[in-house]
Amino acid sequence: MMKDVNKIGLPTIRLIMLNGPAGSGKDKFVEMYKDIARGEYVKHLKFASDLAIQTSRIHSVDKETWDTWYSSQELKNSFKEELGCSPRQAMIETSYWAKYHAGQDCYSEATAQRVEEAIRQGYRHILISDLGLQEELEYMCSYDFSNTLEKYHHLYYKRYTDVLTGSFWLSKELVTITREGHTFDGDSRISTRGVDRFDNRVVDKWHTVHNLGDQSYLEEARKVYKRFSE
Repeated sequence: MMKDVNKIGLPTIRLIMLNGPAGSGKDKFVEMYKDIARGEYVKHLKFASDLAIQTSRIHSVDKETWDTWYSSQELKNSFKEELGCSPRQAMIETSYWAKYHAGQDCYSEATAQRVEEAIRQGYRHILISDLGLQEELEYMCSYDFSNTLEKYHHLYYKRYTDVLTGSFWLSKELVTITREGHTFDGDSRISTRGVDRFDNRVVDKWHTVHNLGDQSYLEEARKVYKRFSE
């Protein structure tokens, strides 16, 4: 197992954000990463978690039913009489309403708060599997986690704060996933597929993974884990 520490031997928490078109295998990547990491604490988060809860409550749909609808690409894009549209479309409409009333960054802010909670709970690898907007990436990379990190690393932080930078404590990383036959065409959101145009300093590490639908995908996940744990 790789030692997930920085160059002076202190633990680094990894925030890994996944971007890829629908059906590219983002959730599958998280499952494989958890298996590879084994005993290390891995937390799986989504920007859309709060959105799903809001949408199901607005339409009076119980959690079990909603989770079933969102368990496959076919179901989430199928018309449901209870919604008057597909579950995916219902979530899109809810997000427009929420961002109008609570601000464009409301879901990013909620996700950042869940990242802070995961840090306090001791998770070392925090994966967000549905990064889709450039604004989300920018928000997470600019969010100030220092207060939470200082409490998590209390003794270490006080001793080394004069020689450490933020990336020693929280490494913000991006994984872009590609898969033949799966594109962003029809995606309601502006994808971060153009993230290569960002300044390299936006993220600490960036890796592109190609999902060929075979055993090589697992090997790709292992390479990412190894690289992020170097």
